[in-house]
Amino acid sequence: MPRSADTASPRPLVALWCLLLGLALARALAPLSPTMWAWSLEAPRFLPPVAAWLPVVLGAVFLVPALAQPAARALLRAGRPLAGRTAPAATRAGLGAAALVWSLPDRLCFIGDCLLRRGVLNVAGDARHLFPQATPLELFLHVTLPRLTMQSWGLDAALAARLGGAVDAALLAVLAVLFVRAARLSGAAALAAGTIVFGGGYLAGMTGCGKVFPDLAVLAVAAGVCAVREDEDGRDLAGLAACTVLGLALHRSALVLLPSLGWAWFERLRRDGPAAWRRPWVRVALALTALALGLVPGLVALLASRRDALHLALPEVSRAGLLRATFGGARAADLANLLALVSPLALAIPVLLVAGGRRLAAPRPTRMLCALALPMSATALLVHPAQGIFRDWDVYFMAGAGLSVLAAWLVGRTLQDRPRAAWLALATGLAVAGPTLQWLLLNADLERGLAHTRALVLEPPARPAAERAATWSFLGQRDFERGDFVRAARDYEQAAAAAPSPRLLTEWGLARQRLGDFAGARELYSRALRADPRFVGGWMGLGACAIRLGDAAGAARALHELERLDPGNPETAELVPFLRRRPAPSAN
Repeated sequence: MPRSADTASPRPLVALWCLLLGLALARALAPLSPTMWAWSLEAPRFLPPVAAWLPVVLGAVFLVPALAQPAARALLRAGRPLAGRTAPAATRAGLGAAALVWSLPDRLCFIGDCLLRRGVLNVAGDARHLFPQATPLELFLHVTLPRLTMQSWGLDAALAARLGGAVDAALLAVLAVLFVRAARLSGAAALAAGTIVFGGGYLAGMTGCGKVFPDLAVLAVAAGVCAVREDEDGRDLAGLAACTVLGLALHRSALVLLPSLGWAWFERLRRDGPAAWRRPWVRVALALTALALGLVPGLVALLASRRDALHLALPEVSRAGLLRATFGGARAADLANLLALVSPLALAIPVLLVAGGRRLAAPRPTRMLCALALPMSATALLVHPAQGIFRDWDVYFMAGAGLSVLAAWLVGRTLQDRPRAAWLALATGLAVAGPTLQWLLLNADLERGLAHTRALVLEPPARPAAERAATWSFLGQRDFERGDFVRAARDYEQAAAAAPSPRLLTEWGLARQRLGDFAGARELYSRALRADPRFVGGWMGLGACAIRLGDAAGAARALHELERLDPGNPETAELVPFLRRRPAPSAN
C-alpha cells in the first residue's frame, strides 16, 4: 500500500536540501578564484555587488526553514494569478516572460555566431550559401521572417532577432504553466517546477541571438508536457509525434527526439494492445510518426557530411580515443560548467532518483522524461563546437531543456508529496532563476560582458589555439565597432598569433589602418596574401594602403587582382581615379 504524503520518506527532501546547500557554496566560492575553470559560475565577478551577491545570499538564507516559510507564503500569495484557470495563467506568464527578455537585450552577442546572424539579416539575397545545412523552415523563421519584419515595421536586425526571442520566451513560459498542470502540481511544488522549466540557461538565447536552438529548447519542453500527460484517447502521443516532426523540420539535432517517441509508442501499445488502434488520435500519431521517419534519411546524410563531422569529435576520437576526446584537457570542466549553465538543477536528477527510490523512479512520467532527456545529454557529449563550449553553448539548449523538465518533475513530486516542506520551493527556485538572471544581466551589459569574455582567454585554463583565435577575433570586432582601434589591434594581434589566417591578418591590418599606420597595415595585408593570393579582402586593404602611401605600383597591382578575382568590387572606385592622377611606373 503506498504511503501518504504525511508519511513519505524524508530522504529525498534531505538530499535536495544538501544539493541546494552545495550549489549555494559553489556559487559563493567560485567567483573568489582568479581563474576561469568555473566560468559558468563566474558572472558575479563582473556584475555590480547587489546583482552579484543578492541571489547567492538569498539562496543560502532561504535554506533556513524559519526564514524561508514567511517568504514562501508571501510569494505564493503574490503568485495566485498564475494559479487560477489555465488560459489566463498561461497568458500572464507568457506576457511576463516576453517583457523580461525584451528588457534585457543581448548587447554582448558572444553566444554562438550571433553577430554573423544579425549581419545576414542586413544583406539581401539568398542565405543558403552561408548556411547550407539549414532546413527551409529554419531559414524562413530566422532569415526570411525577420527580414520581412525589418522591412514592414522599420526594425533593425537586433530588434528583429529580439522579437523572435520574445516569442520563444513567451511560449516557454506558457509551456511551463502547462507542464505543472499536466504533472498535477500545485502550490509550492508548482512554483518550484515551473521555475526550473522556465529558468534554464537557454533563456539567455531568447534575448536576441536569432538562431534555431532556442526554438528547439521550446520544443523539448513541449515534448516534456506531452510526456507527463497520459490521455486515454492518445492525444499525448500525437502531441509528442507533432513535436518530433516540427523539430526535424527545424534542425537535424532534433533526431534525439526519436527515442522518446519510440518509447511513448512502446508504453501505449503495452498498455492498450490492439485496442489502441481504435482511437483516432493514435492513428494521427501514426501518420505523424511516419512523416517523422520520412525526414530521417536526409537529416542523417547532413550529419554524415564533412561540415558536421568537424563538430562531432570524429578527428579527435580517431587521434586520441573516445574517452580522451570527450573528457581530456579542460573539456571535462567545460562540460560541468555547461551543465550548471543550461540546467542549473540537473544534478537533482541522480540525487532524487537515488534518494526517492521506486516512489520517484517507477511512475510512467519519470520513464518518459528519462527517454526524452538522456539521448539529448548523451549525444551532447560528442559535440565539439568549433569556437569552444564556453561560446557555442547554444547548441546544447535542447539538452538543457530536456534535463530541466526531468528535474522539474522530480523536484515537483518531491515537494508535492511533502506539503510541510513547501518552504524549500523558494531556495529551489532561486538556485535556478538567480544564475540565469545573472547571465541575462551580464549579456545585457557590453562592458561587463566583454570583461568576462576577455578573462576566458587571459586566465587559466589554457584554451586550444582555434578557440583562442575565435575569442580574440570576437573581442577585436567588438572593440573595432566601438571605435577603440588600439585595443582592437591588440585583440587581432592575439588572434593572429594563435591562428594566423588571412582573415585575421587582414582584420588586424584594418585596425592598424584606422590608427594611421598604413605601412604596418600594408605589411599585414601582404602577409595575408602570401598565405592566400586569392583572398579578396587582402587586395582591398593593400589597395587602400597604397592610395594613402602614394604607392602607384601597389595600387595598380591591387586593381589588377581585384578586377580578376572580384569584378565590380567597389574598392576599384577609389583605385581607378588614383591611378589616373598618378600612373604606375612602367615595368621597364
